[in-house]
Amino acid sequence: MDPYSTHGPITALALMKTAQLFPDLPILELGCGDYSSPMCYFLSEGREYWICSADPDWANRYADIAKIKIVELSAPKQWKRVQYPQGLGLALLDSEESVVNRMKQVPALLEAAKVVVMHDAREDCIPEADYGVLFTRYRPWTWIGSNYVDVEQWMHKDV
Repeated sequence: MDPYSTHGPITALALMKTAQLFPDLPILELGCGDYSSPMCYFLSEGREYWICSADPDWANRYADIAKIKIVELSAPKQWKRVQYPQGLGLALLDSEESVVNRMKQVPALLEAAKVVVMHDAREDCIPEADYGVLFTRYRPWTWIGSNYVDVEQWMHKDV
């Protein structure tokens, strides 16, 4: 599997589950790309969809499907402090930041969103949440977490 797309299965799962549980709450994508952004748009189920990106060229590619906010960098591969809107259903964290810097965004996102998905989790970079699970089928790994919903249960299909 293309390493830029390994978050796809968990992102799709989170989009579908949050559409059921939080149908009126928006989706926030931090970073954007050809794998996640079209998926967020088509699985949004009528929810507002926002993208924050430090790369205006990439963000503007999706200006027709999402509300865009350009984020400034404070250092290479590190965003300046971002104020996240509260009351999000889902936040997808796949920004242009390094994984270590991306991890710094997770606590604020867990307060702002019911569910957070983070692409590029590693053994030394696994966020903490009341409920969290690491999807290790494909590398780089994807983490999904929440302080509201037992997302680990989403990983088990009824047979």
